[in-house]
Amino acid sequence: MAGISKNWGPPVVASPSSQAETSGRSLVVNQSLTFLTVAFFAKYLAEAWNFRVTL
Repeated sequence: MAGISKNWGPPVVASPSSQAETSGRSLVVNQSLTFLTVAFFAKYLAEAWNFRVTL
């Protein structure tokens, strides 16, 4: 359970180092951006495929 929360969210244990906190925050931002990019390309490919099928 701890490994899942570590991978998918901010660290559970608050770190005294602000650098570690910033890197953890950027990791969450990078995961969100990656998910949005994948979702966008999946939507784009699906629309392109539907357009090709209708033609």
